[in-house]
Amino acid sequence: MLEALRAAGWRAGRRIDTETWTQRLVAVGFEFNDVAIAVWAEFGELTIKSSPGRAPPRRCTWIPLTPASTRLRRLRG
Repeated sequence: MLEALRAAGWRAGRRIDTETWTQRLVAVGFEFNDVAIAVWAEFGELTIKSSPGRAPPRRCTWIPLTPASTRLRRLRG
């Protein structure tokens, strides 16, 4: 897993700006704690690819707004 994270651009101490995510999600009723924001800052927006032996190959990009998009659409109506 560490190899996949590094290949995706992760490094110890990585920090990205999470302000846009938190503002948008708080606006529709989500609440956060410091741990959640720290995890987002370190791992958000990374695209992790599956191991070469996996068939078919897969990848996962972690963007916190994605799981909330259904709720956002419902609220926008």
